[in-house]
Amino acid sequence: MDEDILWLRFAEDTSLPTTLEKHQQNKLAEIFDPANPHSPWSLALERLGVKTAAPPAGLIQWFDHYPYMNWTYMSALLSGGTIQLVRAPDNTFSMSQTYGVFKFWRLLKIHWAISSYLAQIRNAPLPDEPNDQLVQSLALGLCLLGLQQRLNISDDDNLASALQHPERLPKRQQETIRHIAEIQKCRTALSPAWETLFPMKETSSPQKSNTNRPPYFWNSPENKPNPPKLIKTSSDCWKGTGICGAPVSGKLMIINSLNALPLLKKEERPLILVFQYARPDTIRLFSEADGVLYCNGGTLSHACTIAREQNIPCITALGEQFLEDIKALLKTIPDVHIEISPQTGSVRLAG
Repeated sequence: MDEDILWLRFAEDTSLPTTLEKHQQNKLAEIFDPANPHSPWSLALERLGVKTAAPPAGLIQWFDHYPYMNWTYMSALLSGGTIQLVRAPDNTFSMSQTYGVFKFWRLLKIHWAISSYLAQIRNAPLPDEPNDQLVQSLALGLCLLGLQQRLNISDDDNLASALQHPERLPKRQQETIRHIAEIQKCRTALSPAWETLFPMKETSSPQKSNTNRPPYFWNSPENKPNPPKLIKTSSDCWKGTGICGAPVSGKLMIINSLNALPLLKKEERPLILVFQYARPDTIRLFSEADGVLYCNGGTLSHACTIAREQNIPCITALGEQFLEDIKALLKTIPDVHIEISPQTGSVRLAG
């Protein structure tokens, strides 16, 4: 393979199980088949009025039973070719922008298509057929990525801040943020279509991270990024990405099972729940949460979107070290109380 292709892992916080069985892998490959004009992926592109050739290397590659998406193709598709992904010597990547008359025209065309599609479905009811729901979910996902490019905020902390306080942004960016929030709300409503095909297993128990599964790689898993330098975390203060809500103090509880609801009802309040991943199924326990913390998960994940809608104090991306630290604390202290501040994304021991 001569061309450098960046393969980006499907996020752990999507509506997919962390491990897919063979029949589920086949189904996902069918959904994202760019060579089949009737696949949900191809139909989603058609709804946006986007005509493009299937990528020679394919849209999905598998590693360790988990899908990775051709992000080189996706970036070019949604930017009209103006964004190029560049590999550095340490196998990390950066984005460079190049403009020309034809590229700029393609960029305008895709963003016009996004705006037109969003206007078309804004007040329309959700489709009834499961396959149509998948198609609309994918089309909205493409719109979301396009709007993030338009917003020009790639940092998760800044994106979370923009979603919390859109009034602080210029007027045009406020409109983009409003569209992003609308899209996520609609995609959340469409998520049952995915959950029917890819039912969740018990995935919220703290487990060892799969170190063999890199976040991305170039062409093949052998060309994965060099391990990041470890930064020692304070033993009583941690930093993540603040999602929403007011500061709150309460008893910390690591959730080992989503069947913990009866136990949570008996716990003292306020109660702050800790999950390893911002999985969609974690929202089942929100009714007993005065605050929610995620070690891993994106700002626009399903779970964080629901937390934002319900205004539950929530922080994500606290990291695996946070989980290790609080597990160690709980071995010596039966009850750990913490203070969380979603505005700053900080968590600290109370007292």
